[in-house]
Amino acid sequence: MIHRNTKETYRQIRNSLSPRKALVYSVINRHGLITRHDVAFILGIDLHKLSGRFTELLATGQIIEDGSRVVDGRKRALLCVNPDFQQLTMF
Repeated sequence: MIHRNTKETYRQIRNSLSPRKALVYSVINRHGLITRHDVAFILGIDLHKLSGRFTELLATGQIIEDGSRVVDGRKRALLCVNPDFQQLTMF
């Protein structure tokens, strides 16, 4: 039986990522729906230094965009961990 969102699955995914990508993934996993700007703020890292990590995580399906919100008059995509990705990695 496949158990989604287990701590072991989270550890497996986190350990397979580069250190900076793992930081980004951890923040998104911990906070749920969150903008790229908020992730950068939490980590204290400039957004431009993280943009490639967001792109990589989105391209592999580990995170997804799930809606948006307006911040300072700008529409910002909300990111979250892809709940289906953990299930896919178990096969």
